[in-house]
Amino acid sequence: PDSPASSKACNLVELILPRLIEQGSLSPEDANSLMMTVLKAFQDMGHHEANNIALTHLALACYESLRPRYAGVRDVFSQVPNCQPEDLQKFDARIIAGLNPAMKGGDKAKKDMFKKMIASLVGKETAKLHQKEIVIKNLPNHLLPQKVKAKTPSLDEQTRNGEDTGLASLFGQ
Repeated sequence: PDSPASSKACNLVELILPRLIEQGSLSPEDANSLMMTVLKAFQDMGHHEANNIALTHLALACYESLRPRYAGVRDVFSQVPNCQPEDLQKFDARIIAGLNPAMKGGDKAKKDMFKKMIASLVGKETAKLHQKEIVIKNLPNHLLPQKVKAKTPSLDEQTRNGEDTGLASLFGQ
């Protein structure tokens, strides 16, 4: 994965975006295209943790910056598969309420709502796209016969009928 480059690109966009909005250089189509591009990046690179963190931060920053001036940015999320309109309404209300300096909204709640909305958008690794899960039903147990170790007879077993084994003579008295 190209996580470092993705992270740097996200940081760069976060730095440039407020300046573009301030100058009025973005058209509504540009704002929609930017939000769509960020969401497409989730599909391509969102399965890597580092990319997902950077993209989530960027997407929230973009939405918070673009939404007050460009209402069409909200409509971009209607194209996300399995994004419920109720969830989008709650998320949008929280973002708009968070723009009021008197209100302090929790970033964790925003991130959780955002992740819930785009959960179906985050792609899988290329290696796992066409991977089929293997399930083998009724697989018989493959038990190998256990090896029987030869038991070393004890001293009592070595002596027969109380005979002297000659062990004492080895140590001499």
